[in-house]
Amino acid sequence: MSEKEIYREITRYIDGDLSKEEVENLWAQFVDNPEYYKWFETELHLKDLAKKASQSNIHSIQSDSEEDTPKSFWKSSKGWILAAAAAVLISFGLQLFSVSDTDISHPDSISKIDLNEMSGSDILRSEGDVSQTMDIEINRALASAYEDDSEGAVRKFRALLASGS
Repeated sequence: MSEKEIYREITRYIDGDLSKEEVENLWAQFVDNPEYYKWFETELHLKDLAKKASQSNIHSIQSDSEEDTPKSFWKSSKGWILAAAAAVLISFGLQLFSVSDTDISHPDSISKIDLNEMSGSDILRSEGDVSQTMDIEINRALASAYEDDSEGAVRKFRALLASGS
């Protein structure tokens, strides 16, 4: 048998068109020529894939004119476009909620000072000691500076300097 005839017999065998005697002859050819058996396996797998493709909704090969239409492009990439749009919306949402409420002009500046970090003169409260007037005035001048009254704080500090000398 020629190779063309063997190929036709393989195709007929897969389609179920061979008699028992023809099947026996074909298997004898497979034993004599293992290459024919490989052809049989290949053809069998290809037919099986074609059958599965027709049963499922796998896209068939389209012509060039059909492939370039905008409708098929949007239809095939709809999921990817929606996923990209969702990612953009999520990133904008995170950016919106992560912006802080403070308006800091310099990256090294701070927005507020903790009360424990404020400086002032030491005033000790006890029964026998009376606080000195100068310590109280220094604290008042510092309080004015902390309350954004820099002109009042400067005036109080100048008055303290003038009275101290």
